[in-house]
Amino acid sequence: MSAQHIPSPPGTRRSLLLGGALALACSSCDTMVPTAVESDAPALVGQDVRLTILHTSDIHSRLLPYDFDPSFTDNQLGLADGLGSYGGMARIGYILRRERERSGRVLHVDSGDCFQGAIIFNEFFGEAEMRLMTEVGLDAAVIGNHEFDAGAANLARQYSAFGGFDLLAANYDFEDADLPWATGLEDMALPSAIYDLDGLRVGVIGMANLSSLNSIYDQSNSLGVRVIEREQAIPDEAAKLKAQGADIIVVVSHMGLDDDQEMAREFEDIDIIMGGHHHVAIDPPLVVVNEHTGKRIPVVHSGAFAKFVGRFDAIIRDGEVLSFDYQLFPVDAGVPEDPSILDIVEEYQQALTEAYNTQQVLGYACPEEENCEKLTRYGTSGGDSMLGNFTAEAMRSFPGIETEIALTNTLGIRSDINAGEITLDDIYNAMPFDNTIATMYLSGDEIQELLGLRRDPLDRARVQQPGPGRRHRVRHGLRARRPAGREHRHQRRPARLRRRLRDGDQQLHRQRRLGLLDARAQLDEDLHGHRDPRRRHRRDRQVPDHPAGRRRRRHRGRSHQHGVLRCAARSPL
Repeated sequence: MSAQHIPSPPGTRRSLLLGGALALACSSCDTMVPTAVESDAPALVGQDVRLTILHTSDIHSRLLPYDFDPSFTDNQLGLADGLGSYGGMARIGYILRRERERSGRVLHVDSGDCFQGAIIFNEFFGEAEMRLMTEVGLDAAVIGNHEFDAGAANLARQYSAFGGFDLLAANYDFEDADLPWATGLEDMALPSAIYDLDGLRVGVIGMANLSSLNSIYDQSNSLGVRVIEREQAIPDEAAKLKAQGADIIVVVSHMGLDDDQEMAREFEDIDIIMGGHHHVAIDPPLVVVNEHTGKRIPVVHSGAFAKFVGRFDAIIRDGEVLSFDYQLFPVDAGVPEDPSILDIVEEYQQALTEAYNTQQVLGYACPEEENCEKLTRYGTSGGDSMLGNFTAEAMRSFPGIETEIALTNTLGIRSDINAGEITLDDIYNAMPFDNTIATMYLSGDEIQELLGLRRDPLDRARVQQPGPGRRHRVRHGLRARRPAGREHRHQRRPARLRRRLRDGDQQLHRQRRLGLLDARAQLDEDLHGHRDPRRRHRRDRQVPDHPAGRRRRRHRGRSHQHGVLRCAARSPL
């Protein structure tokens, strides 16, 4: 039996009158009048009641089937090798319909981030995702951080046009809809909702993401959102739902696994957490003991990229979860496709094929006859990866960029690229974000700070390279740590002279940055009473013919303190 809730046009708040079901009578096209009706729901006091929650999360626009090599963890969770293509909303729709038919009291919730991750989002900006999530019968979804990738106004526009489910975010306070610049999400997003499942009243609280939206705490952020801390949002919404007669409280979260566990420990009103954001599937679910009541709270995560659908079954008596069971259904080529969902998917697939020819071959990871590995997004040691290095090198050598170094963030690369042909679809799946490349000039100091190298006043930095116990001397200003007990050459000088040298070096550095290049010789004379013959005026400097002299000049030109490198970095629009 599916959840009874009040259908309302997108852009209006939905509610349920708990004395019975709520019907809407419409006397005109513009006026909606709520009317209470009698409910014939059975009395459930003292009875064991089964609740089924179907769970999806972090679909990331994988509405069309796609190819990839399942990881070891995927294999352990039931997603086998050789059964691709994987994912696809038509297959998910089939699983959801099948499990609804096998269940009694059933609710389908999604933990956010259905937007962004494939070319279909880059072209249609979430229209396809909203239509298909509505078509598969989704009851409620929390707002994920990627729902804002094309802007808050885009989310409002797509939801108002195609959304047929409850959009939840208890920890977001949107701008007043009456303001001329407001997105209208205030009238669309709910903090919580309550569902009557044949007499079992389930309250659902949405906890949206905060950690990935860096500017959301700014008072005038572009999303038009004021953050409500969870210490306020969860107790307030739980109390409201309990007052309306909710038997249990389910939190649908896009906060991430760590935050979900903390919420389970801290808030005594929570009974179940259905989480997302970290792209993990956990079978069996984690069980967290609440520190106030001792209640055992299941924390459920069902993976990402349309690889799995989760089914959570709980036995509930008088508002207490007595036991639960959980099953992950892999979404592979062995799953039939729901015909009604497939019709919608094929509309978008045909439009993409005509506009982009997504299967066109752009290049080759390596010839198919060679035994070579795929381009992986993660390195085996947690450091460099093949696809990351490929991306950085492409950025660095791109015409008009041409920098000494390039940086890209790991999570900006979303999937591996298999060996063999590289299609346009592969590129969009691996790098779906509409990022731009920014170039800048950085000093050695700034690069060390950027890379998080450990520093001390005398040794500049020490670099730990990957590998067990191996340290390397790094050129261009990064010096290896001196042996223990060995006195630094500056420490042999009197403290007063060291201070003068330090102050003089700082003064020199400032002058050189301002273009006062001839100050070095004068400063040598002021500090030492003579001009250091090794330090020449820039206009007098000549590169000697001796190779050793050229090598010294080149090294000093890229010194740690005064060298500047041009850097490229990938950044979002």
